[in-house]
Amino acid sequence: MDSRLIGSEVALFLARQGCAIHGVDNNQRAGPQGDTRWNQERLTKAIAGYTHHELDTGASGSPRRNHADNQNLR
Repeated sequence: MDSRLIGSEVALFLARQGCAIHGVDNNQRAGPQGDTRWNQERLTKAIAGYTHHELDTGASGSPRRNHADNQNLR
């Protein structure tokens, strides 16, 4: 398992504990090896009720604007 994806392993652990899981990613990593859609699909299949949010959390993204666009995060 790629250590950069440790968050997905934590998500799986917390889901087994009964927590609601929300993923945040916009798949903006460079190149084919940066593509994480496979992991998003894995989590969608493995975690009942998994909710994914396409958000830019990097320097170019505006968390405030993104939050306004995703009010279901409350």
